[in-house]
Amino acid sequence: MQILVTGANGHLGFNLVKKLLQTDHKIRGSIRSLEDTSKLGRLKALGNVEVVEAELDSFDQLQAAMEGVDILFHTAAIYSYVEPGRASEIINASVKGIENAFQAAAAAKVKKIVLTSSIITLPLTDPGAPPSDETHWTEDLKVPYFRAKTEGEKLGWEIAKRLKINLVTVLPGGISGPGFVRNTPTIDIIEAMKLGALRLGVPNTNCPLVDVRDVAAAHILAAEQDCEGRFVVEL
Repeated sequence: MQILVTGANGHLGFNLVKKLLQTDHKIRGSIRSLEDTSKLGRLKALGNVEVVEAELDSFDQLQAAMEGVDILFHTAAIYSYVEPGRASEIINASVKGIENAFQAAAAAKVKKIVLTSSIITLPLTDPGAPPSDETHWTEDLKVPYFRAKTEGEKLGWEIAKRLKINLVTVLPGGISGPGFVRNTPTIDIIEAMKLGALRLGVPNTNCPLVDVRDVAAAHILAAEQDCEGRFVVEL
């Protein structure tokens, strides 16, 4: 089968491509620009992967990237909680990016989409209260990234239902592990712990973590199994 991984240069996308190359599938990965030789070279060094250019706001590029694709892994997003002046960019990358990718996938008759969502789409619970599960949705959208992932996934389900797309969404906790070239917010937290930045006290909360290799494996499992729905991935 022909597989497309969007955001193939990201922490998860890179590890997913690496794991997919161990299968018999044909692997295509999209990045924002083929002129970025560092991202292109890093992916090419993994092996037999076709790398194409596809901006999330370009329907034409996404449609071209979908040609002949059977399974789409849509991992592309801006992983940043709060940055001055970037709120709209963070939200649009997920919401408009999902709309464009799903519409292009439908036009290309892609058989299945596995969308990377996040555990932050689930509501926090008070200590001792029953845990949230995949049937719940957070209503706290003050943080731009929380809004991006929640509204993006909800839109994905609306489009999938309307266009009859077989969709699975994967909701990982904070992603740790190897294969990143720059820090993510999750890696920043882990680095801060190692450097002693939290030695004076830490928030009274839980931080669910999961290894990026396990998240990649969960994506592949979601694609291979005859399933549909939302699935949390955490330790």
